[in-house]
Amino acid sequence: MKYHKYICMLMAAMAAVGFTSCDDDDDNVIVINDDPVLDIVASTGNKFDGEGGTLQILVNSNLDYDVVIDADWIVRQVARSAAVNDVETFQVMPYPIAKDMTPRTATVTITSPDAEPLVYTVEQTPQDIYRFEVTGVSASYISSSGGTLTVSISSTVDYTYDVSDASWISEAEGSNSDTRVFTIAANDTESNRTGYITFHPTDLPDESVEFAQNSMSNAGNEIVVTFAGYVYTGDIENVVEYKDGSTSTSVNDQIFDVGNACSFVFTKNDPSAAITYINPAGSKPHLQWGKNSTLAFIPKDGVTLTKIVFHCTTGNYVGIMSVSEGECVRDSKAMTATWTGNASLDDVYFGYESSSGTYSMRIMYMEITYDM
Repeated sequence: MKYHKYICMLMAAMAAVGFTSCDDDDDNVIVINDDPVLDIVASTGNKFDGEGGTLQILVNSNLDYDVVIDADWIVRQVARSAAVNDVETFQVMPYPIAKDMTPRTATVTITSPDAEPLVYTVEQTPQDIYRFEVTGVSASYISSSGGTLTVSISSTVDYTYDVSDASWISEAEGSNSDTRVFTIAANDTESNRTGYITFHPTDLPDESVEFAQNSMSNAGNEIVVTFAGYVYTGDIENVVEYKDGSTSTSVNDQIFDVGNACSFVFTKNDPSAAITYINPAGSKPHLQWGKNSTLAFIPKDGVTLTKIVFHCTTGNYVGIMSVSEGECVRDSKAMTATWTGNASLDDVYFGYESSSGTYSMRIMYMEITYDM
């Protein structure tokens, strides 16, 4: 004899946990009778992001049934062995990374010998994709005397690397997975050379970093720039003179050419800033670098600037400088500021800050070392 039983409590439970109906039937009464019943009434949804979460499926049944999951990233929380009208709960595990953002899918299948199987498909989108990127390289040129090369990396995968010639390229202390530091030995051969560091990220294409290094025979060119008639008495033979000027004549935005090596220009950072000018007056003629101005050196094609020494009138007029590349050391006793680095493809920018009170930076001459 058939009989009907209405389950209002089941519907109340569905509303309480926020289930979504699996069909469009407006009948809010679930009927269980003595005919075989196996049905998914509602669920919390089948789409998950990479963080994972909890999946709940409300099953209406008067049969014993089995649950089969075809993926290991969905785990059933409670294994039941008898017919129930209750919530099946599953844990969807995190999906942190994949080759692309295509969702992965799995099925939860509910089966009984006396009813058609129920198949519930779950989709999950990964949080991130496989990625490897060289985000920065400290230099494209290393001086003939050697130096260090720093490679900055952003990666979500494991990687290995190799170098083109381990006899003169080696990894230095301070390296880690995000920053690789390499020591480049001096080039004491007769020829210029090119080095490569090739990265091999897992499941992604290789990526290489290339740099150049001159031989000792092509290194060490030097040139001097003097200002306001200063008489240079050092050992460097190549001298470029900029004599003319006055305390009221600005040289901001004027391009100063330095032979085969480079050019340089002063630029105001603020329209109200003091001017930069060449001052031939007094016992120590000089170029006066106004505060709140930037000095940029522009290397010529095929040239790498490796050292610039600013010789100033007194220790008080040696400015503290910030630089865009390399490093600059101030020595008030020697009345110098010395920049060292490797600048070829990019300009080198110097920002001047007063070293004491309202003093400006007063430069009598500059010694510039470069490779080409």
